[in-house]
Amino acid sequence: MATVVSAPTLILNTTVMSNFLQAQCSHLLQQLPTNVAICPAVLREVRSGIESGKVRPAPLEWLRLINLEPDEIAQAEQLKRRLGEGEAESIAVAVSRGWAFATDDWTARRTALLIGVSITGTIGILAELTRQGVISSAEANAYLQTMVQRGYRSPVNLIEDALQE
Repeated sequence: MATVVSAPTLILNTTVMSNFLQAQCSHLLQQLPTNVAICPAVLREVRSGIESGKVRPAPLEWLRLINLEPDEIAQAEQLKRRLGEGEAESIAVAVSRGWAFATDDWTARRTALLIGVSITGTIGILAELTRQGVISSAEANAYLQTMVQRGYRSPVNLIEDALQE
């Protein structure tokens, strides 16, 4: 599990953003010790989830929206052969700009790692927020439980399991 402070910017995928929205704690992402950004496809996917009632609404204006450069668009098109649009755009930006990528999607994580992108996910972010003292372990566990209740398939039951890694 990568530490999110190792890159100047962390680009979020829909899976991670949705988990934090579902637990009504997306404001915590602003307290990470790195910049946080999303690609246009991720913003569209998140807004679609909110509009359909599948994802809890929250202000998103604070998120830095990244416009892809031509080379990133070309790489994203290649990645779309095996990934969704949000994952493809996010990975293309992360590899091009040397940023970290946050996703819980197994295929996206594997693809990112294979091309040299540092990754983290929902658990890694909750663990980092706990290590930084932004939230307590009890708060992280409460957020994690809410995420699980709303559909997140967590690889750990307690945030302490991730903190030991």
